[in-house]
Amino acid sequence: MNDDLSVSYSQETHDDEGSTIDEEVDSINVSYTSGGMTLSAAQINAENVGNSNNASADKERWTVSASFAF
Repeated sequence: MNDDLSVSYSQETHDDEGSTIDEEVDSINVSYTSGGMTLSAAQINAENVGNSNNASADKERWTVSASFAF
């Protein structure tokens, strides 16, 4: 984007040899830096956690952080 704003996307597949169901994880991360301050946020979506296809095996997480350097 520019020197202050960063955006990244990642996608992972975890294959367990003993299972026909793969665990899949997608995430998007955004951070903004200005001087000694950094603000960041991430969203993580995981499907088939533990190589299970149950509805409870799908997870979504958000993280938000702020850091300051003095």
